[in-house]
Amino acid sequence: MTDDKEKQIPDLEIRSYGDFLFLVRGQTSKSMRSLYDDLYFKKHVGDKDVSESYFQTLGLGETKYTRIPLSLVEIKPGTRIIDIGCGRGEIVFQAASAGAWAVGIDYAESAVEIAQTTRERHAANIREKTGFFCQSAETLEFEDDFFDTAFLLDVVEHVSADEFQTILREIWRVLKPGGKLIIHTSPNVWSRTWGFWIKSAVYFLLNREKPVHPVVAHFRTLKSDPEYDEHKILMHINEQSILSLRRHLKACGFRSRVWLGSTGNPWLSRRDLLGRTASMVYTLTGMKYLRGSDIYAVAERRRKK
Repeated sequence: MTDDKEKQIPDLEIRSYGDFLFLVRGQTSKSMRSLYDDLYFKKHVGDKDVSESYFQTLGLGETKYTRIPLSLVEIKPGTRIIDIGCGRGEIVFQAASAGAWAVGIDYAESAVEIAQTTRERHAANIREKTGFFCQSAETLEFEDDFFDTAFLLDVVEHVSADEFQTILREIWRVLKPGGKLIIHTSPNVWSRTWGFWIKSAVYFLLNREKPVHPVVAHFRTLKSDPEYDEHKILMHINEQSILSLRRHLKACGFRSRVWLGSTGNPWLSRRDLLGRTASMVYTLTGMKYLRGSDIYAVAERRRKK
């Protein structure tokens, strides 16, 4: 692991997944802190359309990034919610609009500044039920057993394994017994490795050439767009599989249900015999674990670790 001092971010050229792994090896959220700037929170979070919608709706516009997580919990008036790594604050604003008392924390000053500015533009009924704080998720400045629900959305992949364990223990501490933790993380690391290797083998047999790795394709997209910063691709330092996420949660005192939001089954919508047969084979062989994406978890704090 690197020390807490931020590293100098080099000029980038990523030609393979191996290049990417070499660049992120040993990184932490602290060493990558300079990447979490104003540009990131205004352009990179979600995508440009999602970002534009945020500023138009003051964070109240439902997106694919908020719809499923919020549907996984029952929000009642007075429910206490914390969004850890809240970014611009969409979850906080939407939870408050449903009646919750919601706070967001983020270690990036740029994120908190955007969220606070947006909060000031809301009516009193939203302002009075929301708050944003610039602090580390590794040392949450809240009392024990305080929150009913915690959200950790698209954060896991941005912190090191050791940082993740510390964050989970802090969440366990501030959640009430039986409190819920909602997680989303993407992509599925097995799709980056085993899944891509299988795809490459099949693709080569059929086409006599190798497909471009998704990381390389994403890097090229970022580099070709002047409104983006290709260095942001280095933020994913701790991508998970279903199995690794479940293990992390169990080790920190949570019982959990973990699943894939998308199975990646290319034949799922096919209704002809060939399509149905291929879809069945895909399901029975467990290919979804190697090709699926969008990992979700609902974890419950057990009474004792």
